[in-house]
Amino acid sequence: MMKQLISTFFTTTMLYGLVHMSIFSNLIETGDNRELTKKKEVLHWSNDSNYDDKSRKALIISTAPRTIKHVVALWSELECFTTDVDYVIISGPLWSEPILQQIVHLAKDSIPAFATTQLLSQVFVNDRYDVGLWCDALEWMNQSGDLANMHQVGLLNDSVFALREYSDILSALEIHNASMSSLSYSFNRPEGTGSDMFWVESIWRGFDRPGLQSFMDYSCRPATDPMFCSNRWWGKKGCIVENFERNLVRQYPRDNVVGMFSSDVPKDMLTRKHNFPNWVRHPPYWQKLVDEEGFPVSKVNWPDMIESIDDERLKQCSKYLDRSTLDGIDFSVAVKAI
Repeated sequence: MMKQLISTFFTTTMLYGLVHMSIFSNLIETGDNRELTKKKEVLHWSNDSNYDDKSRKALIISTAPRTIKHVVALWSELECFTTDVDYVIISGPLWSEPILQQIVHLAKDSIPAFATTQLLSQVFVNDRYDVGLWCDALEWMNQSGDLANMHQVGLLNDSVFALREYSDILSALEIHNASMSSLSYSFNRPEGTGSDMFWVESIWRGFDRPGLQSFMDYSCRPATDPMFCSNRWWGKKGCIVENFERNLVRQYPRDNVVGMFSSDVPKDMLTRKHNFPNWVRHPPYWQKLVDEEGFPVSKVNWPDMIESIDDERLKQCSKYLDRSTLDGIDFSVAVKAI
């Protein structure tokens, strides 16, 4: 009986492993790109020796523009975080299509960089949060051939306002000989603190070609995968952070990952009022990063950071935005994912 149980266990485990290995998938265009068929994904890179692929960089911005704040955040990123890239794709949920079309039209007409930088938007079924929108856009780029000549790719979301021009995420890959870079890094995890707890946050990351393949192999899973925490009635967001931010770093050698700013709040800045150990919910530490280190972002929806789209600190990255052009946006179609 015991031998039978052991045999059943190993058979089940092997089957699960085979299923788990096959989850890496791509989107096959059928009609309007919204009917998706899954198959094993292999990134198609150009091998043309006459093409200087090191000059090609792309940025994918995942967005769910549910409010005017998120629209202004997206716009600020387009103004200040695209100065070093050749190609920008905004990836959003299906309901966002008319909003994104309006933003792309306005940006092409108003932001000088997009006279030469390619800008487009694509919409997908938003069933896997930011990671799904990044994966869907990458897979669409791979199938369309737009990914083939990219040497580096940045992944950014719309949870932050841009405060100034910043382009160190992709350049850090070559400077530090890294496969993944990030705006911010941490040595704190729920289970402890220390050098072996290192991870990087997902707000803005950069990848070289091997790093991007590793990201997609690990992250681009179907919505039914348990790593998306669909059975969690509480703590779902924390579960997704654990799976797709903290644990992603373990797919890379430690010296192949670099972060630009420390997320960890110094112990002497932790108080009863401000006791969260990470900059995202600690306004005094965030302000210190901005003032002393030139930290280039603010969270969109956290009190005591930037609470109004009319804040003076947003002017540097909304120079070309006529806010009256946003008055007609219909936010009633918006759907909150998490």
